[in-house]
Amino acid sequence: MMKKKIGFFGILSFAILSFASCTEAAKTAEIGDQGVPTQLVTSLNAGFTNETGTILDEDMKVANKKHYEIYLSPNNENSLFTVRTDITSYIKEKKNKYQKTKAAALQFDHAKISKSADLLAEMLDKVEDELFDDESIINTYLNVSFEIDLDDASLNPTLKGTYLYDFYKDNNQCNIYFDTVYMPLNVYKFDKENQPILRRYVFVPLYCEYRNDEGKSITKDGLVDTKFSSTYLTKDIVFSNEKKHYISID
Repeated sequence: MMKKKIGFFGILSFAILSFASCTEAAKTAEIGDQGVPTQLVTSLNAGFTNETGTILDEDMKVANKKHYEIYLSPNNENSLFTVRTDITSYIKEKKNKYQKTKAAALQFDHAKISKSADLLAEMLDKVEDELFDDESIINTYLNVSFEIDLDDASLNPTLKGTYLYDFYKDNNQCNIYFDTVYMPLNVYKFDKENQPILRRYVFVPLYCEYRNDEGKSITKDGLVDTKFSSTYLTKDIVFSNEKKHYISID
């Protein structure tokens, strides 16, 4: 079966962004995600730090040992936002062979940094471990109208789409979108002296729906009311490679 990837999981590149190599030099310079415009960080609701954010789990703090700390926005569910991808052309192409759509976590990346992929993967692994260690932490923190869709203990929520082509045909070849709710995180790595040596912005996909132009949710049983809040503003994220988005289609 043909499989079309229009993204890759865990590590994605945003437009015109760069940051310095994460080496010992990071201790005397800015830590992590250097070169990311402040305006962009703010627009993605990630403009908080370990001093202004809410720690995910106090038990993550470990004295005299390298460790991670994960921080959430102090604005709780008001920090969530939506990313949209128009999948109509893929449905037209794959027809009844369309199987599913999978979202991905987002991070800033720079392909020229030789160890960046390992560092980003390490960050995502830590985020996964903490989020799935006690999901009640997130459920307590966020007051949302949907069930947080962290599928199979990974940061890749997935929706089946076997019914989409029939819906497309039965509804005058309407546009169909894959919309995902994201939560911004700030992830820090600390050295033995409890000094931050690395920080990365991580945007975690919590929930996704197929939706039409009117904002209705498209299900196998037809159109239903969306569980997206009107406060989840859609962010137009531009990637450095326009052919790479944030989802994978089977």
